[in-house]
Amino acid sequence: MKTKPSSQQQIDEGSTTMRTRNWTLSLVMLLLAFTFSGNAQALVLGPGDMNGRYYQPSGQCAGEDKQLGCIADVFSLDDTTSLTLLYKSDYGGSDSGLLAGSYHTDYTGDPNNAIISYIDGMAAISCPECYLVVKDGNANPNYYFYQFDEGDWNGIETIYLNGFWVGTQGAISHVAIWGTPVGVPEPGALALLGIGLLVMTMAVRRRRIN
Repeated sequence: MKTKPSSQQQIDEGSTTMRTRNWTLSLVMLLLAFTFSGNAQALVLGPGDMNGRYYQPSGQCAGEDKQLGCIADVFSLDDTTSLTLLYKSDYGGSDSGLLAGSYHTDYTGDPNNAIISYIDGMAAISCPECYLVVKDGNANPNYYFYQFDEGDWNGIETIYLNGFWVGTQGAISHVAIWGTPVGVPEPGALALLGIGLLVMTMAVRRRRIN
């Protein structure tokens, strides 16, 4: 025959249950805050934020090999063998590059604006060394170059490119991101954290039942 728990035992069990619930709730809130803080940020860039630029003729940076050479020129790089085309979006065309399936670009205006968005759950770009190239049609200058590190862009933030082709001829014809390493997407780490939280919650519940 089961013995009825004493009042003190009931109080202790109630306190343990409350502490467990509070602890679980805190972890859930931390997880949610971490998720939204990672996805809510954005990087806004315009022609005035560039690190370097190229003028016409536009063909001097056309094609992957020439564009890589232009990056080497602008940023005084002695060795570009580790750099890879990670993502490129052609206006009115298709996406290409190693991580073509991880990002999507929307163009607005003529287009003089572009929005590069990360696709949740896909592999993300890691930027200890990344370079963004914006080809601004027949404008002068017609190539804009930006350099990123880990503090500038985390690979999942939305990039807003605003104010290109203002009062000149042309439009944005493509955007491209070059870099070296590729990281595991942050949402994957968050998923693992969520699974760990679920396992711990189930373990605590099973211990309380036993």
